[in-house]
Amino acid sequence: MRTLNILFILMSFLATGGGCEKKPPAGMNCDNESIAGEFSESQLAGLNRHQDKIRAGYLGISGTDLPEKLAQNGMNLALVKFNYVHYPLLSEEKELFLRWAKKCQEAGIKFMPVINLWGRHENEWIKPKHTLYFGGLHYNQTPCPLDEETYQLAVHKRILEVARLSHAAAIEGVVIDPEMYGANLTNFPEYCLCDHCFNLFAENEFLELPLRPELRQDYLIRTKKINSYRVFTEKTIEMLTAETRKQLASVAPDFKIGIFHHNIARPYYRGILKGLATGADPLLVFTEQTYSTGYSSFIRSLQDEWSVLGVKARLVVGIWQDKFPPENLAEQYYYCAKDSFGYWIYTTESLSRNMNKVLPFNKNQYWQAIREANNELDKLEKYPDYKSSLRIRSFLPPSTVPNISNINITSVQYVGKTSLVPGVKIISDLSFRQKTTLVFIARQREEINFKISMRKYGQNNVQSAIVVLSNYSGEQLAHSLVTFQKNAELRFTAPYTGAYATAFNPGGNAAKVVSYSHPFSIVVNETVGLLGPKQSLFLWKPAGSMEARLWLEVDGPGESVVATFKKGGGAILGEYDILHRHNITLALHKNQQGEIIELIFRPRPGAVLEDVRLKVDSGLGKYMSLSKDSLLRDIERQMPIPGYVH
Repeated sequence: MRTLNILFILMSFLATGGGCEKKPPAGMNCDNESIAGEFSESQLAGLNRHQDKIRAGYLGISGTDLPEKLAQNGMNLALVKFNYVHYPLLSEEKELFLRWAKKCQEAGIKFMPVINLWGRHENEWIKPKHTLYFGGLHYNQTPCPLDEETYQLAVHKRILEVARLSHAAAIEGVVIDPEMYGANLTNFPEYCLCDHCFNLFAENEFLELPLRPELRQDYLIRTKKINSYRVFTEKTIEMLTAETRKQLASVAPDFKIGIFHHNIARPYYRGILKGLATGADPLLVFTEQTYSTGYSSFIRSLQDEWSVLGVKARLVVGIWQDKFPPENLAEQYYYCAKDSFGYWIYTTESLSRNMNKVLPFNKNQYWQAIREANNELDKLEKYPDYKSSLRIRSFLPPSTVPNISNINITSVQYVGKTSLVPGVKIISDLSFRQKTTLVFIARQREEINFKISMRKYGQNNVQSAIVVLSNYSGEQLAHSLVTFQKNAELRFTAPYTGAYATAFNPGGNAAKVVSYSHPFSIVVNETVGLLGPKQSLFLWKPAGSMEARLWLEVDGPGESVVATFKKGGGAILGEYDILHRHNITLALHKNQQGEIIELIFRPRPGAVLEDVRLKVDSGLGKYMSLSKDSLLRDIERQMPIPGYVH
């Protein structure tokens, strides 16, 4: 790996604004020119050749039926997300890569695995030497962006490992997803002011070190070095990623690299973009900026920006198919691909036979749109001057539909001998954002009645949502539409005694349970978004559980909260300041019966109580309730009927 000492000399120059006292590394000069160097107009013109268009589907490893189906409908690339990828690869991980490569090759479609920069499991085997410090806060669960050892393990070595595997299998390349699902922050901020970063920058500065972390930002602003510090951050990661690209050329010259989240306008992401765009093959940039907007002037302007910067990259435009009516998708796929290097669909896993996911429309309509777009692209490849009859039309986004494919509530019971009986009840002011699943128990022939309201919240274009009632296995029993003007009302007579679920997804809007017939719990082993949780919430600690792992998240210090966990008797188990995402390991006391844990949120001084997101990973039950009486827990024994009531 290229030493960083040369970089530090260069950064000293950049920070002081002086002349070039030391010669910078090849490909870099004093006017902040990119390592990527020149990219001629003729090269740019060749980037979007019609015969090379990417037509990709994004899916998870459960979508094993999709490669053949994608190929049959004119797609040519499967982007498959792998959440568990170690370095070196574990034997079972290697075998999974090989199986997927063979499956895609047999289907006649190319295969690129997608791996996380810092997902939910990376911190289990990568222990960063340095962690992020920004805005006066130390994020001890977020790696320092310039920690070279972390970069080596998380990015560099894993890319090369998969590239070596491509010698034995049909692996076209690899895509890096830099969204940090397992950190305090999902994206890196403007810069990091930890000891590691600041001392690298200051190595050739005349500073009286050490300068305490809380004083560093003020110093950089006061001495007008803050922009130089941003450049330092960008150039450092640019050199690290450029070295990865250089070594990749000697391992597998034709191996491709792709990246998500390219367009975050911060130094770290600009550095990744420029560094990975230094290879013989352009970097494949799979944008998510177009997920819900589709075709727009953004596609052209971004490519023009790269041309000016000399960035050797190809744009592949992302479309979130659920956000569009199927009749508008063919034109979106076609024109997005026509004016870029292709399109990719998030997520084709929705179309898998293995997924019991409810889409706003029939799955065949989505396949028809894919076929129509690809037929038009086939004509464009054959006749470069072809004029399609497809036209971009305005549309209203379809109603959001919750995914109920993972519902499995065969055996549950209320924690206590609840005295609650069916009958319409009024709920608190607590509202929910994004996908929410409520679970309850009903007796045979009882009438189930839930009313859900929705109000506009935040900046989003979701106008309506479908509320779904399902049985214990995720089979849809009834549904109702909720809008800003009209509540959804689910009415259904329970065909058996057992567990049922009500699910909805208001997107960024706020949904509220106006009234309900049966006491319910909220599923929290998947992410749940709460809006203004002012009341106590309750979780179940199973017998024998000694440790709970969960995470809480808010939208920055302005909405920061204090989260307090209490035992049933009132003793505090733990109290945590939540300023962004916080991974919590909660020590519990072993007991034979299990017990109720109370969770209370209050705003930190100067903050407001708004969005709080949470997810339980282990050690606690998968349900949370608004009262002790309505708290559910799983039971181990299988009942002769689906579900169980005391």
